[in-house]
Amino acid sequence: PAAMMLQEVVGTKPDGAIGKITLAAVDAVPVQRLIDAYSQAKEDFYKSLHNATYEHGWLNRVAEVRLNAMSMVG
Repeated sequence: PAAMMLQEVVGTKPDGAIGKITLAAVDAVPVQRLIDAYSQAKEDFYKSLHNATYEHGWLNRVAEVRLNAMSMVG
């Protein structure tokens, strides 16, 4: 699912195989925009599960990972 989510974010066929086409598409997206878009896709996925028990924790984790990723790229 993570590979397919990345492929959807960068606009390639979501087949789950990270190959040359996916990597080229990833390279074409500015890193901050990629982090934001992938984080948003993860949030949307977790919200679509409608799981009140775990949703808050999942969304907190997405936010934490996004902040850490952004701090790594400046």
